[in-house]
Amino acid sequence: MKNKLSLPFALICLICLHACSASKKTTAIQVPQNDAPKAVIVLNNGQKITVTTTSNTDSDMGMGMQMKNISTATNLLQVIATNDTSYAISNTLTKMSISMDMMGQQTNYDSEKDADKDSDIGKGIATKLNHADTLSVNKMTGLTDIKSTNASPEKEEKNPMVDMMAAMGVSAGKDPSLEAAFFIIPKDKKTGDSWSDSTTEKNIRTLRQYTLQSINNDIATIVVKGSISGNGEAEVQGTTIAFTMNTKNTGEIIVNVKNSLVNKMSNNADVSMTMDMMGQSMPISSKTTQTIVFQY
Repeated sequence: MKNKLSLPFALICLICLHACSASKKTTAIQVPQNDAPKAVIVLNNGQKITVTTTSNTDSDMGMGMQMKNISTATNLLQVIATNDTSYAISNTLTKMSISMDMMGQQTNYDSEKDADKDSDIGKGIATKLNHADTLSVNKMTGLTDIKSTNASPEKEEKNPMVDMMAAMGVSAGKDPSLEAAFFIIPKDKKTGDSWSDSTTEKNIRTLRQYTLQSINNDIATIVVKGSISGNGEAEVQGTTIAFTMNTKNTGEIIVNVKNSLVNKMSNNADVSMTMDMMGQSMPISSKTTQTIVFQY
């Protein structure tokens, strides 16, 4: 029984840790209300954006269980409609690869290999892969709202990772690969200035502090420091998992100030988490490095 549970449980931990590091990237700064009603996010109808997300995680899950993971995901964003206030943008996860080593057991997954489709990871990712979600992006704030999705609700319910991902604030409707694409610097900020914001979702509180480090040829570099903390629970394959988490983040955002489009975003996360399942408590610590690159 222990061997059968080890891989799915490791995958759940992987998704959790990825969500911990990704959640800081999902908020853009709003422009003041008294500014002229001019679009701050500048995109063209039909424009395509390729997003490559690379993560490297080294985790200690207690009881002598060590896990190393390297993953790469490719998303395709496309502007499919525009009006005076928003863009309709489709977001499709087109490729994913994972290499995971847990207690000397090597597991690899590549979405482009047919043989990997029936693996545990392949089945878990199937409902996300090549299913386009359509989201509305506000031209003034960069904030997104889901409009429609082609993913099957029945398939979503069968995915054992969905509840956990939702509990961590990650879903198909709020994919960091899209929301991280835009960042608006408040108009009153100059080089050396700092500002902060915070969000709370599903008992998870995120705090962020931004510092405008430099602007050269309309390309701004912003240093980000933050924390994520909270608790919650999710049901996975009929089993309730309770968790508490505390994450420290440092990172960098490189953005074009003319159109508020991010060129690159990096994040280093130091994660501390406790998961309680079936009467057992499992402490988890992890260090994750993540990079998101946008090609326009």
